[in-house]
Amino acid sequence: MSIVGSWNAGAGVALFSVIAVGLALPGLRYALDSVGLGGGSLIQQLLVYEVVLAGVGLCVALIVTRLLPGTSPGAFSAGALDVGVSPVRFLGLGGDGITWRREIVSLTLAISVVTTIFVYLANRNGFSWHQALGLAPWILLFAALNAAGEEWIYRVALLRGAGGVLSLDAASLLSAAVFGVAHFGGMPGGPFGALAAALLGFILSRATLETGGVATAWVVHFIQDVVIFAGWLGAANLTAVAK
Repeated sequence: MSIVGSWNAGAGVALFSVIAVGLALPGLRYALDSVGLGGGSLIQQLLVYEVVLAGVGLCVALIVTRLLPGTSPGAFSAGALDVGVSPVRFLGLGGDGITWRREIVSLTLAISVVTTIFVYLANRNGFSWHQALGLAPWILLFAALNAAGEEWIYRVALLRGAGGVLSLDAASLLSAAVFGVAHFGGMPGGPFGALAAALLGFILSRATLETGGVATAWVVHFIQDVVIFAGWLGAANLTAVAK
């Protein structure tokens, strides 16, 4: 399969624009601080950030889907889980008769176990189950907004643009690379964090492209974000970060 598909100028412009937004996204907190929206308690800061992130992601996805009508995935499309999984040997994906409905269950379990281990190791000192459970509504809200905003940017918009320029494999690798670089400062951060995010991004990209919808990727992403936010906020000194 050729790396470059049939070239589409509009898709190319959209693709490069979305890549720029995706790579710039880690600077969103600094941008909010610069306009005076980064103050308050940690919960207030996170609420503002996640609402803005989700808003930016939705706007980017809707703009790209408007510019590139008739392509997949859509901003709100659930997708078809009964389609087959194209084999990716180095990740153990796919095989005879394996559908995304079946594959996503084992993948989500495996990914969640790895995420939980690293979140635990990063936050085991000072972690409080009482605090985490008390913040459960906020954790679920932040995870939902974060997963939605990032999936709209890194999956819907980026893959929709890439669909008119790149092959399936190349589009998945590009989404994975941009997603990984953007998470260099995430949880867990650094080179390992970026690599882990890239691997997750590749899997979510394949699921999005092959099912034709973003729902599967959002669910997997949401579960990981619940674990991450629970670990972080469960160990946070909420009074020390208030401004």
